[in-house]
Amino acid sequence: MPLRANTVYIAPSAQDLILKNSKLELVARPVAGQNLCVDRFFGSMAKQELGKRAIGVILSGSGFDGVSGAQAIKSAGGLEIAQDPLSSTCKYLPQHAIEGGSVDHVAEPLQIPQLIQEYALSI
Repeated sequence: MPLRANTVYIAPSAQDLILKNSKLELVARPVAGQNLCVDRFFGSMAKQELGKRAIGVILSGSGFDGVSGAQAIKSAGGLEIAQDPLSSTCKYLPQHAIEGGSVDHVAEPLQIPQLIQEYALSI
């Protein structure tokens, strides 16, 4: 399906979303291994589609899903933002992303829209 502004998309539990040819596409989730749906989406967005126009935001959470995706966005020249772990209810995911070295900004949630807008206007 084509992307629409101001729309939230949620994938069914057994599938992941990727960005392909400027459209969202549902793909089967690998059966074995960890569920890394954020890494998969960020990777498709950064590597195949948007490059420096890719923007990723890592919010409160646990685990590592999103960390390698954040690195893909950064290596493609895009923007990566992590929630300040001190403002997070679960600090581990944003902390792992920050430690991964690919985060451009660490910010409280209310600051994130302004950072995205400034970046979007600069590219």
